[in-house]
Amino acid sequence: MKTLLSLFLVLLLVTESTSFGVPATDTSTSKATVGRSDFLGIIAGGIALGTVGVPLPAAAGDDAAKSGTKKDPTFEACLSTCMYECTKPKGAEQKSRKECLPECKQSCATTKAQLMTGVPSPN
Repeated sequence: MKTLLSLFLVLLLVTESTSFGVPATDTSTSKATVGRSDFLGIIAGGIALGTVGVPLPAAAGDDAAKSGTKKDPTFEACLSTCMYECTKPKGAEQKSRKECLPECKQSCATTKAQLMTGVPSPN
């Protein structure tokens, strides 16, 4: 429905200088044209109208609930960076992900739950 409304508004803006295909001025002396900047403005307006109802990402309050768990964004980012650096080839030597994971967990973990394998029980 929003797409249809956006399309209608864009078409309405494009035909603004004319009355649904009938030129507003005498075509023998001048032509009603849409320049690049006008066209890009119309497209940008259509995109802006189409994104009005797009839901925003989750609020920052969700991060507080994950703090200290394996799903903590800070822990995941640290672990990702560490795994990348650890598994990069260094000369003739290259470690596997299996070898790097314990080292990276040890350096990135801030809680005991982050060091564990598997999912800790809620008790």
